[in-house]
Parts: sequence; C-alpha cells; structure tokens
Amino acid sequence: MRNKKATRMPSKSICKPLCVTPVFSMPRVFGVKIEPASLCVSARFKRHRWFRDGDFVGAKKGKLVRHHPRKEWKTDRHCSKLFESDFYSTILQSNYLPRMTPITKTRLIEDLQNLGVKPGQALMLHASVKSMGWIVGGPRIVLDAIFETIKPTGTLMMFASWEDNPYELERWPTERRQAYLKECPAYDPATSPADHRELSILAEYLRTWPESYRSRHPFSYVAVGPQAQNLVADHPMQYRDGPGSPLAKFCTIRGLVLLLGSSLGEITLLHHAEHLADVADKRIDRYKMPIVQHGRRVWVEIEEFDTTKGIVDWPDNYFEAIAKAFFATGRGATGQVGEARSYLIDAASLNDFGKRWMESNFANGKEKKKDSDGV
Repeated sequence: MRNKKATRMPSKSICKPLCVTPVFSMPRVFGVKIEPASLCVSARFKRHRWFRDGDFVGAKKGKLVRHHPRKEWKTDRHCSKLFESDFYSTILQSNYLPRMTPITKTRLIEDLQNLGVKPGQALMLHASVKSMGWIVGGPRIVLDAIFETIKPTGTLMMFASWEDNPYELERWPTERRQAYLKECPAYDPATSPADHRELSILAEYLRTWPESYRSRHPFSYVAVGPQAQNLVADHPMQYRDGPGSPLAKFCTIRGLVLLLGSSLGEITLLHHAEHLADVADKRIDRYKMPIVQHGRRVWVEIEEFDTTKGIVDWPDNYFEAIAKAFFATGRGATGQVGEARSYLIDAASLNDFGKRWMESNFANGKEKKKDSDGV
C-alpha cells in the first residue's frame, strides 16, 4: 500500500540496526554516517543480543555489553567515559561482530544475472538499500549495476511520488493544514523531489538520472530507458492506476517487477489489479494536491480507488497474500542480490493473477471466510 509499512519485531536471522545514544558526535563507523544524536551500526550478533533504542552500549573485558540507562548507568557522564575510552576499538575488534562483506558492483551484476535479469528487459524496481549490505560506492551503485545488466535497450521504472506531499491534509491539525494551504510548493514533475523518506532513496537518484522522464501525477512514476517516455506520458489525474497509467503500459510491454530486499506486500503494480478487479463497493479515496498548471499553483481534486487502506476491508496485507499465492504456483524467480532476498516477477502475469484473486476472495466489499491461498 502507499507509504504505509507495518512495524514488525526484528528477525534474529537477518542483519538489524544497533542503535545507541552517545553524548558526543562521531564521524563514521563502518562507512555509516553518524548523526549528531544517534549512532547506528548494522551488525549481526553471534549470541543475538538485541539492543533497543535508548540503550547505552559499551565494552567490558573485550565483549560488547548492554546497559539500560534506567538500570545501571544513572548519568550521561558514565556513558561518556565509556565511549571516550575503547568503544571504537571494541566495535572493530570484537568477535561479536563478523567482518562486513563489501558488496561491489561486479557482485551485484552477477547476482542480478543469476536472478534472471537480462539485457533489454523493462524493470519496475522496489529496493531496500540497507537490506543489500554495505554497497561499495553507495546506493547509486545499485542503479549502475541494474543499467549495466539491462543495457543497451533495457528500461527501469520506479514509483517516485512526491516528498512532503499533503495527501492527508484534511486530517491534519488546523495550524498545519493552513500553513500547507498557504505555502505548500506545487508539484512540478521537473523539480519536485521524490518521496525518498517513505520510499527508496533510489527513487530520487533515478529522478535525477540523465534522460529520466517523470509522470505528471503527483503520485508519480519515474523511468529511464528507450521506453521511459511512453511509460510515464499522459498519466491520468483521476483513477491514476487504471487504463493508460504507467502500470497498465508496463504490463502491456511485458515488464518485470524486481524486488531487492523489499516486502512482497509492497508491490505497487497490484494497484492496477485493484482498479481492474470486478469487486462490488470498492473503497474510493478523494484528496487535494497543489499542482503547477500553466505556471501557476492550482489545487486539484483527485479521485481514485483507495490505495492506502485497500479497496475492501481485509484482516491482512492482501498484496502479500497474492504474491505468496502467485509464487506457490511455481511462477516468479527468487534469489539473493547482495545480502537481500530478491524477487523477479512477470508484471502481466502477476496483475492478471491478482485481479482474479481479488474477484475470488472479495465479495460485496467484505472478506470471504475461506482459504485464500489460491485462485
């Protein structure tokens, strides 16, 4: 669903962030930028010691230990002394932290090829860069590797949306709503940043890529490649995921959905299936957006099937249920790109499967009390 992510307990089998709160700033640890108020180091612990936000982490007899501020350390002064002493050396030398394997562009290309990515393909990318590991050269290298793999005639598309958009304007406090109504910058496909906070940072990288094209709808798509301009052209302002949308065109050209570390429940393509599904009483969403029209800021009323809460009430993320049922039929490819669990799925096949799944499992806008593992 759009920009909504469920919070789950961390799995002990994958790399998770270790967050601590030092009382002074540090430049970098393992190439991860340190913000003034927090230190985050991605690490897999042999004994699965999970650290919570607000915990102070230090060293004792050459091992990493956890101290909760309300239990053992009463003041920041004690924490400061520990950090100033041997925190760096302990992080770098401790047996609790395995050496982080650098993920190079060459490695990414090999992994993409093993997954089934080939020259000339059209891809729609969903990516969690942090799930892929320590990328040598930073996030941009992921896009470099993809373009190197699909060149010279391949096309790459991503959902870009729009940073700090006022989608939930009507539900905001009065003061905030009035401020946005008065001075919120209008959406301009040429200049408005992608919503890299809620989506992937790669969406903003792709938006600024040479010869990139972006759709006119504020919940926009951005694409690069021979088919990019056609994919994003004439994006309908009303019911944006229906016929004529970038998603509809992507299915027509037999594109493939590529997930790199992203959840199966985040497949944007299935919003097109929602639009096409013959389901009674689908939920409608209406909102306003400021858009540049003829050089002026104009507030436009937009209507579409609800892509946030879903077209019907359903107890779980039905996008994930659809994707899992699709893979259960033996279709789609799975593998690993970098350190991330990854998937490659034929868009048209998934869209058709998702449409039939919804029609089979949704009745009169309510859930059917039946097994929904297949169609």
